[in-house]
Amino acid sequence: MAAKIVKVAIEKGYRHIDAAMIYGNKKQVGEEIAHEGIPRSSIWVTSKLWNTDHRPSRVRPALEKTLHDLGLEYLDLYLMH
Repeated sequence: MAAKIVKVAIEKGYRHIDAAMIYGNKKQVGEEIAHEGIPRSSIWVTSKLWNTDHRPSRVRPALEKTLHDLGLEYLDLYLMH
């Protein structure tokens, strides 16, 4: 379902993707971003550091998992949830 929504949004011209652990769909969202063939620099991707990962020692692993799940090398904005 998430992949289809991202596909339609990109086709309609949306260029901001908002992701978070709680949505449970980062892998599908990332796969669809890659599938659409839009240059990464043309899409703004936001994600969030979940409440359980605010401890400094957990921030980097949480970010790395988010990047891995989305299949991206970077985020444009990473918020504390």
